[in-house]
Amino acid sequence: MIATVVLGTAGCAGLVDAPSPGTSNPAPGVSVATRDAEAIGRAAGSASQLGVLVSALTGRPGRPTDAEVTRIVRSHGAQNSALGAAASVATPGAQTATAVADQERQAARAALADVPMVSPGLAVLLTRIAAADTVHATLLDGASPATPAASAPPASVPSPGASAPAVPTGAPAAARRAALTELVAAEHAAVFGYGMVAARLPQARRPEALAVEATHRGLRDGYAAELLALGGVVPAAQPGYVLTETDPARLAAAIEAAVYRTTLHAVAQLDGAARVTAARDAVAALTRQEQWASPADAMA
Repeated sequence: MIATVVLGTAGCAGLVDAPSPGTSNPAPGVSVATRDAEAIGRAAGSASQLGVLVSALTGRPGRPTDAEVTRIVRSHGAQNSALGAAASVATPGAQTATAVADQERQAARAALADVPMVSPGLAVLLTRIAAADTVHATLLDGASPATPAASAPPASVPSPGASAPAVPTGAPAAARRAALTELVAAEHAAVFGYGMVAARLPQARRPEALAVEATHRGLRDGYAAELLALGGVVPAAQPGYVLTETDPARLAAAIEAAVYRTTLHAVAQLDGAARVTAARDAVAALTRQEQWASPADAMA
């Protein structure tokens, strides 16, 4: 399933030399407008280069299929459109799908590195970029979607300590509290939902759902602690939630889609480390959504 992938965009013109998360720290006195322009340039160059590299995989046996290649190429084209940038000329190279997947991950890291540095709206777009490129990498690797990652950030996402120093955006305290309240509420629903997913899955697959449930429980508790530190009131879980799907895999995908939407909204409302955390969690949520939504035999 790649429908949501076209919402993303990536990070750097020379992907082999894509900046690591620690290299996006701007010089003192650099305006937000300048940081935005620089981040857009990196993302647009990266999208162009990746589109060409992925396109060169067409016609090869095995994974990725030509249909997957076409969808990923279109995704990178949509990324440039979202950035308001024309696709630049890039030179294709004869690379394996695994090598291109690694560059997709580099691009995701570069996009996330810029998230705390830019304006709220661009931070949301860069988060969508990082999420999309992480999904691209999974598809290019040919990884089976049957086992969703239980940990919050996949390997392609920088760890908390690897993020560049945050540049405050001056987000109002009330907006930060509101965003964290929404995040806690979303994670309450996710914890409940995954209990239902585990109950409906075959016995052999229940540990997968329970592991992801534990991940969401940890995220909920982390957001609750941040909310308390800001003087907010942690919302209680509802006694029950309306479940829109009966199939367990579809239900899990719907849960992750809801978490993804909430974390994206939070990225625009938060700043500093909290924004970075929400962005990383959005990447992980979209990755899990795609893994649950794709039938296992489609990734064989």
